[in-house]
Amino acid sequence: MAENSFTVLYFAAARTETGVHKEVIPLPPSSPGIPLSQLADLLVDRHPDTKLREVLDISSWSVNEEMVDDDQAHHVVLKGGEEVGVICPTLYLGLEIGSTPQRTPHSIFISSLLCFDARPAMWDGVLVPGSRRNMAATKDSPIILYDLASQNNTPWSPNTYKTRLALIHKGLPFRVEYVSYPDIAPLMQKLGAAPAHPGGEFPYTVPVIADPSSEPGGEPIYVPDSWAISLYLERTYPPPKYPSLFPHGAIAVNRAMSATIGRTAYNAIADTAIALIGTNHILDDRGHEYFMRTREEGFGKPLVELLKEEEPKWSTEIREAWATLGKLLDLNGPMDQVGPFVLGKEISNADFMIAGVLVWLRRAEGPEGHRWKELFEWDGGRWAKIWQAIEELETKSTEV
Repeated sequence: MAENSFTVLYFAAARTETGVHKEVIPLPPSSPGIPLSQLADLLVDRHPDTKLREVLDISSWSVNEEMVDDDQAHHVVLKGGEEVGVICPTLYLGLEIGSTPQRTPHSIFISSLLCFDARPAMWDGVLVPGSRRNMAATKDSPIILYDLASQNNTPWSPNTYKTRLALIHKGLPFRVEYVSYPDIAPLMQKLGAAPAHPGGEFPYTVPVIADPSSEPGGEPIYVPDSWAISLYLERTYPPPKYPSLFPHGAIAVNRAMSATIGRTAYNAIADTAIALIGTNHILDDRGHEYFMRTREEGFGKPLVELLKEEEPKWSTEIREAWATLGKLLDLNGPMDQVGPFVLGKEISNADFMIAGVLVWLRRAEGPEGHRWKELFEWDGGRWAKIWQAIEELETKSTEV
């Protein structure tokens, strides 16, 4: 994606006489960056009635040099040494910025920075340990999951299904609002939710969640993108009170495996699933018209023709791609001993991506389809075992 399709943001936090202030400062894409002293001045300008005590650069952490420069990443600390935040340039997207924790009194280990909204509330609970916004999803005030509409409004999208499973796994009450394809962008703009893919062909997508505030009259937090949502849920509703999406802190492993699943299982099956969704009229009428028009324009051919082209690939290229993923998971050890999941016996966020691809095919083709039945026989029955676990998880659904 071109550089100018992103908006650069700086997150700044500083202690003043009246408390801690957090700011998200947007810059033009062409901006070379802001010196630390200028960021401090911006904070003072935004809070004219307060006195900024001090912002010190201790530069005690490392970042991915492909994304930001070390000399522009700073902790924000009091003169006396109390750490309250961080200044760091990043991109207007759910990009990870890898960091190495330094075992010093002033370090924060930040595995990911979520930068989807230029509202300070979006940062609460993500960057600064101990300062989480008090979120309290309940049955009376559940998280809202925005999902894609279909003929009978049952989950079918691989991306939204990942988030559905994450909510169920964590035991968080949620309500689903189904949105037709052509209504996604207008609705998200009306709600004030940030685009998941700024500058992309389809900047507004689902899933999006709305996490209610526990404060009377407080605004919900809107989080787009399934990966960003999982990270947000893990930090806002952390273990051990809520089951972990990343057991043993395996965020990096899950991220790497999610990319691998995307390159193998997801990519291999995508054209077939898209063609089946269209030709089997799975979607609501308005969504179906939008889907057929945009997908056929994208492929440059009718979806029925695409489906015919994909059929011979099922037992060759597609099966081989899934076998590649299966062989990777075989490195964990014998499946009957260590379990079928990415982390062995423990289910994690990456497994929900596999489940998303499975539900995509099942809803598109139907449970009696030959592809669905054959897939369950592949790779020693691994995918059937994962689906069985997902069905068991669904029996514990927290949807209200």
